[in-house]
Amino acid sequence: MLRAGKLKALAVTGAARLPLLPDVPTMRESGLVDYEFNAWLGVLAPAAASKATVDRVNESLRKALSDPALRDKLAALLGADPRVSTPEEFATQLRREVASFQKVGRELNFKLE
Repeated sequence: MLRAGKLKALAVTGAARLPLLPDVPTMRESGLVDYEFNAWLGVLAPAAASKATVDRVNESLRKALSDPALRDKLAALLGADPRVSTPEEFATQLRREVASFQKVGRELNFKLE
């Protein structure tokens, strides 16, 4: 839609401009200095999964995403910058995201019904 001129991108929500949209500023560049939101995809396993299994899946993902053809395909389809973290880094990211959304929910007085 952007390429066809039917939509105009005003800003991207991450901390940095997207390689796919280099001329589109970030929200911070557009004046919303405290705004940053990054979409991401992750792979989760049952809590009972062994460390060996988690490490094996993580290494398989790391190997797959080291293929430039797959990285290019994901970038074209999703506008993604594929990267693989460690299971520990991902767990830390999840805890940080949950805490951030809980804070927003409290500030806005959201209630689950």
